[in-house]
Amino acid sequence: VLARVVHHAGAMASPAGVRGRAAAGPAGRLLCGLRPELCSRLTRNIVVRDTEEFQELWSASDLCVIAHAYAHAPLAGSTAKADRPLFEAVRDRLDDLYLLRLSPGELAGLANSFGKLQQASELGHVMFFDRLGRNLARTADELGLRGACVALSAFAQASVRHEPLFGALEAPLPGWLHGRDCDTRQLSMLAHAHVRVGLTRSSVLPLIWERARRLVPYSDAHGVSVMIYAVTKASALGTGSGGEELVAALGKRLLALLQGGGSGVKGAHAVEPATVAVAAYALARGGCAELVEPALWRRLADEAAEPRCLERLSLSEAANVASAFATVAREAPEAADLFRSEFDAFFSALRRRVDRELGGGSEPVSSAGLGGLVHGGLPQPVQPLAASKLAAAFGEARCTDASETVRQLGYHCLMPTSSKTDGSALALSAASPSRLHVCACMTMTCCKLSLRRSGLAGGLSMAAEMQHARVERRLQWPLQLA
Repeated sequence: VLARVVHHAGAMASPAGVRGRAAAGPAGRLLCGLRPELCSRLTRNIVVRDTEEFQELWSASDLCVIAHAYAHAPLAGSTAKADRPLFEAVRDRLDDLYLLRLSPGELAGLANSFGKLQQASELGHVMFFDRLGRNLARTADELGLRGACVALSAFAQASVRHEPLFGALEAPLPGWLHGRDCDTRQLSMLAHAHVRVGLTRSSVLPLIWERARRLVPYSDAHGVSVMIYAVTKASALGTGSGGEELVAALGKRLLALLQGGGSGVKGAHAVEPATVAVAAYALARGGCAELVEPALWRRLADEAAEPRCLERLSLSEAANVASAFATVAREAPEAADLFRSEFDAFFSALRRRVDRELGGGSEPVSSAGLGGLVHGGLPQPVQPLAASKLAAAFGEARCTDASETVRQLGYHCLMPTSSKTDGSALALSAASPSRLHVCACMTMTCCKLSLRRSGLAGGLSMAAEMQHARVERRLQWPLQLA
């Protein structure tokens, strides 16, 4: 009965459309309140494993229901630290006898629940994933395409390279790829799972690219964007496996969807902001700036500059989009010149958005910033990596009107309250001010001191040092260390 209560509360606490927000209402509070009671009951009689009482207290299906509810419900206190005792108790209950009672679909769902936590090695779930993988490999032919996608994605998300499972699924996958229920999203899940665990030379990947190319005319914008991400992440370009042809076809399909045309999908003109961010960043990161039509970059920039799109992106996603456009301007200048006005409009809108997030504007801070909630109208702290990406993008785009914004971003990278910043982020934030012809003395000094304290003195590039020296001489302001 308690497991069923958890199941229904988890379904009510995970409404569609909620992204990155804490679950409010009685369902979320019920799940948070039940967590200690579940831990207590699950750990009771855990030592006496051979008793009949132990076998009858919890069924294998009940344990799967509990793991699924807490892994998928966006609870306010549902962090890896808070959920760790509960998932450890579920894991300890699920011995080999319990796993044998689960169907292939339940095994895949259980792997998905544990995969949503963190890397398995950090939480001590590696041996549990090994037992899950061996049971899934034993029933590989019964999984089906959907179950295989869920299982492989879960192992990849947990950073577990279970070669017996991946190898066992190589035999039935080619037949499943040509089924009627195969779509672009499932193909991207399979490709991303193989790439994330380092199986980039798997014989399945060329089959995935070929099948995806045939499904492009019937794919929606989300499926197109995730497939672009998968094929560029797999470094399939230039390998003779059809990666270039697939990217070109995906680019044409995405352009048609952004323009409101296309066929085979209802509501094709409605493209989510996250889809725009993923597609732009994946194309630029994969070196595909010239593989797609220049008109696609114009439409992506035009769409990203719209308030309905930009305001719904987190700062991290907006930084990725800005980095993508800056990369296109650097690697394909002729194509970038064709959408210069849209390019400038996006960076102007982004500068105003960042100013509001930093607290420098009079408009209220968007609740979408950084994917978190804004309490009391106060701006949320900017993550150092997102701040460094934004500063670098403004610098590469030569946005001289963003000089004050870049200076504020540099300070956010170095604030004591910020999380640990690596050398590359500090180097980016130090190099950008010199591109915008603003005084970078204080920023450069703080970067040097931070790098030395963290043992990353070599992280500051020579180019950034030389640019800073030129600005310093031009302004005749000698660098003074306090």
